[in-house]
Amino acid sequence: MCIIDDGSESSNALPRAAFAVLNHQTRVDILLTLVAPWDESGINDYALSFSELREGVDSRHSGRFNYHLQRLTDDLLVQIDGCYEFTDLGWRIARALTDTTDASPPDESFTVDGTCYQCGGQSLSGRYSHEWVWIRCSACDDYVADIPFPADGFTDQDSSAVAAACDRIRRRYTRLVGERVCPECFGGLDREVSEVALGECTWIRFVFECAVCGYQTNPPLGRHLFDRSEVVAFYDRHGIDTEAEPYWTFGPAASDDYTTVISESPWRFRTVWPAPNAELMMVVDEEMTVTEVVERETTEHDVGYPD
Repeated sequence: MCIIDDGSESSNALPRAAFAVLNHQTRVDILLTLVAPWDESGINDYALSFSELREGVDSRHSGRFNYHLQRLTDDLLVQIDGCYEFTDLGWRIARALTDTTDASPPDESFTVDGTCYQCGGQSLSGRYSHEWVWIRCSACDDYVADIPFPADGFTDQDSSAVAAACDRIRRRYTRLVGERVCPECFGGLDREVSEVALGECTWIRFVFECAVCGYQTNPPLGRHLFDRSEVVAFYDRHGIDTEAEPYWTFGPAASDDYTTVISESPWRFRTVWPAPNAELMMVVDEEMTVTEVVERETTEHDVGYPD
């Protein structure tokens, strides 16, 4: 993932203005007062009246308190039916102000259940670094997955739960991206077919970029196809539950090695999904529309489609 800042005033004007109004303790106290009921109950629909906020802040001067409250209104707070609620930006800032997590991500690698799609071994491990979980196979000495994951996610969860959460997070991101919805800000995503350099390799992928926040992503094509009914039904016929197994144990969802460019004008791609003694072939056009699906039986030495 890459976040791009184009340096324009308009792209950062709202966050800058929002943080600028927090230069007075009363305004900070207002946000902390409004977020407190959320923390205590876990319910996220609280709103407080002027008098409740003023009492929570313990302000003696109504006029001064109203001035500071109005400085927060519109960007961080919104007034509805006489009560004040957070805007989305206000909520995120308030949560940042109250972030006192004592989560302790592991300093060393942790075991990850599942079979490596490359070598078939059960030697996967996870490593946490800079709010990302990286999963590698020690037998292949190669990484099979990388997932954005906040440190809070390690609170009261063992390694199996963390790995399961990583799988769900990546699936959720991919579903949104496939629908051209930014998973970071929920803005619209532009899409194009382009070369993507990954280490020493260059792949042709669908590249998505958000015009609002600059979020970029370009997962393997198979990851977009992983939840399609054709793939789910194919593996179900072969006794494999795609919901129970993490996506990184399925080669096409984790790697470009299972996808071939079969034409460039227009773009057409073929992705092959292997199973014991069978495989599923899917052809996708430049609009990411599946145009052909073929299933066939295979033998141990007969896997893959000719170019």
